[in-house]
Amino acid sequence: MSKPASKASVWKTPIYIAPIAKTWNSIRYMGYPNRIAFAKLDDATLPSPIDYKIRSTIKKTKLWASEREEIALELITHALDAIESGRTPDEIAESFGDPKRVAKLLRRSMKRKRPLYWRAYRNMKRATGVMVVLVVIGYASLAVRFYTGKPEIKRNFIAELNARNNGYSEDQKAWGVYREVDIAWQRHTLQAWHQNRVSETIPPERQYRNELLVDITNMKSGDPEYQTRVEIIRSFEPELARVREAANRPIVGMPFTDVSESVEVEDGIWELQLQETNADPKLQDMLIGVMLPNLNLMRQYSNLLAFDAKIAMESGDASRALDDLMAMIGIANQSNQDGFMISKLVAIAIDSVVMDRTQDWLRQYPDAWSRDELVELAHASTSMQTRRHLSFETESMMFDDMLQRSFTDDGNGNGRMTSDGIYALTWVGGMVPNGGNQLDSSLGFGEMVSSMTQPLSLVFMEDRKTQYSNYHEMVGSIERVIDQGPESIGQLTYLETRSDARIQKSGVMNSFADLLVPALSSAANRVMQAQLQLDAFSTMLAIETYRRDHDQLPGSLELLVPRYLPKVPQDPFNPGHPLQYQIEETGYIVYAAGSDGDLDGGVQIDSDIAMGESRSFVKRFPPKIEWRDGMPNLVRDESGQPVLLDPQGPDSDWILIDMRSDDQPSSAPLDE
Repeated sequence: MSKPASKASVWKTPIYIAPIAKTWNSIRYMGYPNRIAFAKLDDATLPSPIDYKIRSTIKKTKLWASEREEIALELITHALDAIESGRTPDEIAESFGDPKRVAKLLRRSMKRKRPLYWRAYRNMKRATGVMVVLVVIGYASLAVRFYTGKPEIKRNFIAELNARNNGYSEDQKAWGVYREVDIAWQRHTLQAWHQNRVSETIPPERQYRNELLVDITNMKSGDPEYQTRVEIIRSFEPELARVREAANRPIVGMPFTDVSESVEVEDGIWELQLQETNADPKLQDMLIGVMLPNLNLMRQYSNLLAFDAKIAMESGDASRALDDLMAMIGIANQSNQDGFMISKLVAIAIDSVVMDRTQDWLRQYPDAWSRDELVELAHASTSMQTRRHLSFETESMMFDDMLQRSFTDDGNGNGRMTSDGIYALTWVGGMVPNGGNQLDSSLGFGEMVSSMTQPLSLVFMEDRKTQYSNYHEMVGSIERVIDQGPESIGQLTYLETRSDARIQKSGVMNSFADLLVPALSSAANRVMQAQLQLDAFSTMLAIETYRRDHDQLPGSLELLVPRYLPKVPQDPFNPGHPLQYQIEETGYIVYAAGSDGDLDGGVQIDSDIAMGESRSFVKRFPPKIEWRDGMPNLVRDESGQPVLLDPQGPDSDWILIDMRSDDQPSSAPLDE
């Protein structure tokens, strides 16, 4: 056996090493933690039993390299002292004890000597570990609670909608006629396409059919293709007569369904076939996905009737033109009865076309209609007043359907969000391209991450009862605004601002009601604008009737009361004042103050953008909103009404009726 090294040679390497040097060595020898310590053992040339026992102990300490070196030096010194005292190598090795137990004791001792920053790091790591464990446990419990929750779909809302058609016979419903006329219109336009496609500029039949509808709403009488369009519509008169008759029926009577199929019934002729919905509401789509193909047909027929009325006025057949306008009002009435918000807006759009075209033709052909015909049109237009009232019955059904398909039901009107609810929220918000009841099972990475975060909705999403309460609070606010008039529209501005702030603050869309606020608020503003336009239209018809009775225009609107008007309409942009009536050399105008809140002598701004702003009640009555903790607060006066800021609209009036003969006819086609 080789001679062991003396204690003096061992202690040539000092035991004490500064903390920074220790850290450096621990990093330097991270992959070889025993290198320095074993080198010291090699230099010490201890007997095999002792060397083996020390090496085993050092390995099990799991310490830094510098710390293992320090332990090696101590154990070597201890071994050399024992050898000098005359003990055998086996006795010395036995005295070291169990390497694992000794290593544990040494590890504790050495860690107590480590720097303060390391102990802080160790404590932080332990705390982080505890937090991670708690988060994992919390997430796991949320995930179990989330994915085990299932919505209970009990109400069949589609059946409730279809029940509205009960009690009406088939000859009282317009839907069958509208479908047949649509097939006839496709045949008619397909024939026209075949006759005209020798020209290289004629597009394929479907595009030709769509462009034809655009043409008849925008085309001027002097356009080269105008006469061709006139012949197409004139030859379609038998079918238009059917539309006029169907427009007088009390309801559309279309069956509501979530299942449809577009079928080519003839070559180039397509029909959207509505199929019977499943009787089990669990197997139905959300109510918001119910098909409303009647709206497209009603817009289409209104445009055809408007163009036919134009042709009739140009040919001197004012009676047929009046029949077309009356049919358009009937179609609008049918659309309004659907109960859907979008249907009401379509009705308002049709009303707008009727009012604009009537104004155009009374200006171009002042004596075309008799007094009795004007009175007949005035009486028919009173049905437009029903558009003034927003009913949220069907929208509330849609919302209740979303709740029952998204939340569990505890039997007391409350429940928690489910995975189906997350899908409903994203689909309604426009984030999922196609509707349906279930998520696609073939998830990509993004969808997988999304599915992993969905259980967190139990933390961020409001529960069922709160969702229900928020929605009906919002609906109540909108109904109050409409009842109180445009001066209260600031409450809708506040609702939109609050909805945006809630999303910004939480970073998530946590309420279904927040999704609906912009659309419902916009609809309320449009309804109030429509009421003002209707007031002006009624005033125009009263003036024209007065003119026929007296062969002159009335000197003021007060002369129309009460025989022609029950009262002079008020200007909602200028509260407490009536609409303005101004006689000029070539005719007259009826106008409102506009969103700047003051009268500018009937001068209207030309810019399209500025014109839109000049007709905005939001610009006229901006509310005072104060912000606290990142959330808006609507400032109210002592009576509870919103405190208003100064008007923010451009300097312009809104000319509602322009009967000056030198102006060009206006045009307001329905949006396709």
